[in-house]
Amino acid sequence: MADIQPHSPMTDIQTHPRFGEALVALDTGDLETLRALVASDPALVHARTNLDESHGYFMGATLLHHVAGNPDRGRLDGTRPALPPNDADLARVLLDAGAEVDARTLGPRGGGTTMGLVLTSKQASDANLSGPLIDVLLAYGARLDVTKDDALDGSLANHAPAAAEKLIALGAKVDIFAAAGLGRMDWLQGCFDGEGRLLKRPRRGGSEMSARDAIGLALLYAYVRHQTEAVDFLIEKDGNWNMVGVNNGTALHRAAWAGDLQMVQRLVAKGADVNNRDNPFDGTPLDWAEHNNQQEVAQWLRSHR
Repeated sequence: MADIQPHSPMTDIQTHPRFGEALVALDTGDLETLRALVASDPALVHARTNLDESHGYFMGATLLHHVAGNPDRGRLDGTRPALPPNDADLARVLLDAGAEVDARTLGPRGGGTTMGLVLTSKQASDANLSGPLIDVLLAYGARLDVTKDDALDGSLANHAPAAAEKLIALGAKVDIFAAAGLGRMDWLQGCFDGEGRLLKRPRRGGSEMSARDAIGLALLYAYVRHQTEAVDFLIEKDGNWNMVGVNNGTALHRAAWAGDLQMVQRLVAKGADVNNRDNPFDGTPLDWAEHNNQQEVAQWLRSHR
């Protein structure tokens, strides 16, 4: 647990002296110890840790926030605790003891709720715990809106397909992005008519996207999620291959970073911009390749600027 720094905006908040002990119980799936700890001192479920800005969105996290496995925390000895199989039961213990189901971390831009952390948790998804955690949080009144146009985007962009599938089961609508990101070729092919035209344009930011932008962004989702068949299907369509919107960079940036020369060549042949700088680092795909020491891709891009 981080010490409070003199410059911290939260110097009036103190971590509970037994927070570390409770965290060990969470990491090891020790239900009885956790139950005894929060019963002996109910203030534990409201206590916060990580009280400095270096923790980003996880600054000021409560015990309940930790059940999401997001971020994937490292111990001092360099190991990383896997989420225990009874993670949902641990969450229930904390909620029964009075934890606030929709409490937010104190990170930038308002922090995040436990539900939000679960929905974007690769670790919870990989462990098949997204669904059980979502069920428990909903049972205790957590807010979740599956009607939003982008309800599935966060889960797919953060490699949490199990969370996306749970949201679909709860009523979230599947569009071209979800079909591509989940690699569901039946759904993806169903997004197009017999002549290869997109049947329904998705909405983002309150407006309908163009078909070219939608196809380009769907390819980015498919590529980031390593859905090869979906990538092969979409790249033969008429798409805008310079789309961003899945964390950072275009598909060409991602391919350059990964050293995926074949994909770099395919995208450039389809018209992707080799000089694109539309990312927080203001870097071209060549810059990304060089930064990640992808010399073969970097050499090819230098000769095709």
